[in-house]
Amino acid sequence: MKNKINESKMYFLIIIGLLALFFMAVFFEKFPRFVNLVYRNYDISVREKGYRKYERAHKKLKDATKIPIITYHRIVDHESKVNFFNENEWVNDLDVVDEQLKWLNDNGWKSVDLDEFYCWYNKDCVFDKKTYVLTVDDGEIEAYYNLLPLLEKYNIKATLFAIGMYIPEFTGKLEEPKVKYLGFDIIKKLRKEKSLLSVESHSYNLHRKNISGKSIVEDLTVQELEQDFKNNEKYEFRYLAYPFGYYNTELVNVVANDKNTKMAFKFKKGTYATRADNKYEIARIKITAKTTDEEFKKWFEYAK
Repeated sequence: MKNKINESKMYFLIIIGLLALFFMAVFFEKFPRFVNLVYRNYDISVREKGYRKYERAHKKLKDATKIPIITYHRIVDHESKVNFFNENEWVNDLDVVDEQLKWLNDNGWKSVDLDEFYCWYNKDCVFDKKTYVLTVDDGEIEAYYNLLPLLEKYNIKATLFAIGMYIPEFTGKLEEPKVKYLGFDIIKKLRKEKSLLSVESHSYNLHRKNISGKSIVEDLTVQELEQDFKNNEKYEFRYLAYPFGYYNTELVNVVANDKNTKMAFKFKKGTYATRADNKYEIARIKITAKTTDEEFKKWFEYAK
């Protein structure tokens, strides 16, 4: 009886052993393929993660996270600059501006208008890191007669900030060194034609100083500041550049509560515009007649 039991166990163990050998043979035959499959899937996963990481890094480097907003003032022809404004840093030489805009164009920089900048600020638009905004202060007619041909030459968008009180009904002829302001007739014409040059607000009558030489804004009440915006309503401005770049808490609050004003711009030395800025305190960069070629180009070095 015991022999039969032992014999049965032996057969059972033999069968188990044969099955084990069979499965081991199959396993070792398939094992390299199995290992290869696991490694391949792992490798694909790692490479995909690496590519996504690279793509994110590439996107971060390529897309604009800050935008230089450069600002000129009066731009006159070279002869007028030499004859009438040689010592005035707030009057730029047209030939120099031409060289600066050509350099931007030749080096792949693209301009955006204020609507596009606003879109970018709100994270609804993405632009290449070589993106900038061009603005001109004070509303003088040279922006139309002298700058606009350059804008058309290089396909550059720009915004002129005009002082409402000084806007005449009709635009006069260019007569240097006389100060003349762009008229409402041309402003309407530029808007109708969707020109490269747009016109926005430099306030109605805040571009003046008190007897102490400080911005008149310091002397005005909230009600007087609000009235300044009401006086400008006929021009349908949507963006504001603070006169002299100056503002205080009262003015910012008035701007923020004005139903027509979407964004406001200041001056801050050495600062680019970013999405972290308060939308009523967007930084701009002054480009004056004293700005050297090296200084101008340095503003754009970060995007090399």
